[in-house]
Amino acid sequence: MRIGKFSGIIVKINRWFIFLLALFCITGLTQQVLVAFISVFVHEITHVIVSTYLGVKVQEVELFPFGGAAKIERLYETSRWNQFLIFAAGPMMSLTLAAIFYGINLLYSHSLLQELFEMNFMLGWFNLIIATPLDGGRMLQIFLSGSVGYVRAGKISLFISRFICLIFLGKFIYDCVFLDIINFSILCVIIFIIIVANKESKVVQYNILKSIMRKEERLADEGCSESMTYTALHTIQARDIIKCLAHTQYHMVFVIDYAHHLLGTLTEVEIWEALARKRSDITLGEILLAKEGT
Repeated sequence: MRIGKFSGIIVKINRWFIFLLALFCITGLTQQVLVAFISVFVHEITHVIVSTYLGVKVQEVELFPFGGAAKIERLYETSRWNQFLIFAAGPMMSLTLAAIFYGINLLYSHSLLQELFEMNFMLGWFNLIIATPLDGGRMLQIFLSGSVGYVRAGKISLFISRFICLIFLGKFIYDCVFLDIINFSILCVIIFIIIVANKESKVVQYNILKSIMRKEERLADEGCSESMTYTALHTIQARDIIKCLAHTQYHMVFVIDYAHHLLGTLTEVEIWEALARKRSDITLGEILLAKEGT
């Protein structure tokens, strides 16, 4: 549900969050509702502020019970360091606020200050869990992408997310069987992670291809573009060279044989298209042969 705009950014609230807020209000926990909403809002707006400062446009923000999801335009076209900072900003702000409210509560003890401390502390450490779509999972994916590429990093992140869900599920079953407690919050976390992680894993490659198309459009509009070149043996697999490519520059790859003779050149678009249409272990030499045969 759309609740308004903040600096031109559409702000939505997830229906599950609305349900939980309504449930809390009905049970007389209005103060807790306000604390939860404000804490999640500040957490997510911090992502937006840092994104804007780094020159990355945010189109939309959706608030969930455990954080939020921001639709960031051209995220993959900025540096990995900038991406890391954007996702780290939310948990760091939540933990900083938790420390501030904890200190104030020591001086002026009040239930509101205690709840603000507890909510922001929970929100901060929970979002550092290395499971997509939590901020910790996104930061892990960005870190891994430097060595294995974005697509492979997305698959690894999805596997880790599912493994963490199994841990949460084990905790849920343990509480039910041995403690006679039905912890619905853990169940909500499991459902949330599984649904969103699977959804995001399907669009990683699409987003990367979209960023490449934008680079082509920019090249066509401006007539020139900053580029980077690589030299690779014809036996190197395309998926391995993809790991080296940055999303902020256009790339050309010189393909050579073992005698260092130039066999031909490939653009990053040709490599990505070959990976999308053919098998994942295709080599640069095979892409060249297919290119020459067309």
